[in-house]
Amino acid sequence: MNKSRKILLKKVVSLSLSLVLCLCLLPTGVQAIDGEAEAVAQLEQLLNDFKAAFSFNGGSVSNEAANAIVSGTCGPNATWSYNTTTDTLTISGSGVMDDYGSESYPPWLSYMYSCKRLIISSGITYIGNCSFLGCDQLYSVSLPSTLVLIGEYAFAGDISLTSISLPVNLAIIGLGAFQNTGLTSVMMPSSLTAIGQGAFLNCTSLSSVALNKGLTLIMPIAFDHTAIRSIEIPESVDGIGAGAFAECTALKTATFLGNPSIMDGNIFGGSNSVTIHCKSGTNPAEYAREYNIPVIYTDSDLFTDVPEGALYYDAVYWAKENGITTGTSPTMFSPNAPCSRAQIVTFLWRVKGEPEPRSYANPFRDVPTGIYYYKAVLWAYHEGITTGTSATTFGPNQSCTRGQCVVFLWRTAGSPNVAVGTKFKDVKSDAFYAKAVYWAYNNGITTGTSSTAFSPNMSCSRGQIVTFLYRYAG
Repeated sequence: MNKSRKILLKKVVSLSLSLVLCLCLLPTGVQAIDGEAEAVAQLEQLLNDFKAAFSFNGGSVSNEAANAIVSGTCGPNATWSYNTTTDTLTISGSGVMDDYGSESYPPWLSYMYSCKRLIISSGITYIGNCSFLGCDQLYSVSLPSTLVLIGEYAFAGDISLTSISLPVNLAIIGLGAFQNTGLTSVMMPSSLTAIGQGAFLNCTSLSSVALNKGLTLIMPIAFDHTAIRSIEIPESVDGIGAGAFAECTALKTATFLGNPSIMDGNIFGGSNSVTIHCKSGTNPAEYAREYNIPVIYTDSDLFTDVPEGALYYDAVYWAKENGITTGTSPTMFSPNAPCSRAQIVTFLWRVKGEPEPRSYANPFRDVPTGIYYYKAVLWAYHEGITTGTSATTFGPNQSCTRGQCVVFLWRTAGSPNVAVGTKFKDVKSDAFYAKAVYWAYNNGITTGTSSTAFSPNMSCSRGQIVTFLYRYAG
């Protein structure tokens, strides 16, 4: 690596934040843009300007802004040549290429709409803005390892370009660089630090994107309206702009390996099938809650089916941390599954500190010695918390109703006397669970299933029972 390129790379890396945020690589005739509509309009204007400049008269270019020769200069130390037989454009030399735009067209404009192959030779460090914009026949691009920056709209509108190998040492992809191209997949090099605004906007065939470790910024609408199915955000990413993955209707999974400090606006707006995978307590988790996006926590000690913000969230993790439940598997709690009678008495027994039963006399033939709920059932039976479903059966696998659950809790609390109210229309005053229901209501353990119903005969879910226990335990 020569000295000048080392200096350039050092500046790019150290200034990547300010370079991209300030959009300071603006080409002549191009203005900073704010959102998708502006980005689309800006590109359309540029394409129209280039097409207007491209007017043939007997095989020559009439617009003086273009140059009809097949070779020339395109930077302080860069040259170009075009082979009309193979429709190949070659950029040679060293250093940076010139910037182009609506007021300064590339000198190869005459060949932009016939060019099929592009070769940029080693030594070139920067592709100028709008250099290959609208080359709709271009399908083969070779980029050198010396390349550090790709300028704004450099390849925008190149609809025949379905694949590209981004070189090592590339640090920044500029605004709209690959907007409206035919790319189907992209792998970012390990050197990349920033992806510019709208860099891959409207690449409607782009279904696979591999982001690199070391990437710092993903600017607004970078991958808006693409066909991405899943995306993994590296731990190094610290900022993601609004709409970065908006309107990606095929996007199912967005996995955050880190905790970006900047998540600006609705990053996934219109990507209605996405589920966020992230660690609990992070900015992505907060973002998911704010925008009502499903979230699965990747923490090794958390349940993947207990989303942050769920009514039972705090209760489940209180129960887990206190050894009341270990879940239905190492990663699942099954909050919506019915809670069995064996489970509820086991939960209660653990809340009370797993006391030894007063007696090991066992009247229940369906509670075998050694089963996980054996001690819990015997404890509950001898404490008068349960009498079983008959004189000889406990019914451990039967679903526990909401009425039965509050009765178990009420009896665990010592069966305190309480006045039976009239709030719940489905709780008759002589029902075996009536006092238990109003005791639970008065103590903030339950608010019912509606303002006038408790639903005593409804199966009590695992999420509901740990919530009852959490409130009971204070």
